[in-house]
Amino acid sequence: MLKIPEDRAFIIAEAATCHADASPEWRIAKALTCIEKAAQAGADAVKFQFFTEHLSGLDIEYDMFCWIDGDKERAERWMRSILALATWMKLKAQAEELGLVFLASVF
Repeated sequence: MLKIPEDRAFIIAEAATCHADASPEWRIAKALTCIEKAAQAGADAVKFQFFTEHLSGLDIEYDMFCWIDGDKERAERWMRSILALATWMKLKAQAEELGLVFLASVF
C-alpha cells in the first residue's frame, strides 16, 4: 500500500524517458542511475514513461491510444526508451530496495 506522508509533500522524481539511448544496455544503466539519484535526492517515488518491446511492431502513429500534435517528433525518443517487461520489473525492484515507490506512465 502506498503511504503518503501527512506532514509534507509526496515527492516524485520524474525520470520520464531520460534513459533513452540507442543501446539497450545503456538504457538500463541510465534508468538505474535515475533511480539512484532519486533516492539520493530524498524523493518518495520515481516515475518513468513506460515503453515495452510490444511497441516495436506497431505503427505508433496509428496504434497509440492518444496521439497528439508533436508526438511524431517524440516517437523516435520513445523507441529508444523501450525496455523488456522483465527489465522494468528489475528496475521496480531496485527502486523499492532503495525505498522508492515505482511509478510509470504506460503508453
